[in-house]
Amino acid sequence: MVHNPANVLAELIAGMHDTAGRITLPGFYTSVRELSQEERQELARLPISDKHYLEQTGAPGYMGKSGLLPMNRPGHVPPWT
Repeated sequence: MVHNPANVLAELIAGMHDTAGRITLPGFYTSVRELSQEERQELARLPISDKHYLEQTGAPGYMGKSGLLPMNRPGHVPPWT
């Protein structure tokens, strides 16, 4: 008779990302700034690579905005926090 609240919640959560993994919440990226070249170079010095993340997690690939280092993808919690 009525839509199951758990299904509604699951649909809402699933709708927060597009098929490429980009967050679709209005205004989410508004205050996100691009990394400078210097910041990218500093991050690249860390001993953590795309391959390392995939090997450690067993994941088949990455979600989220493409072209970002794994540690810069939304939802990532850096190991040093």
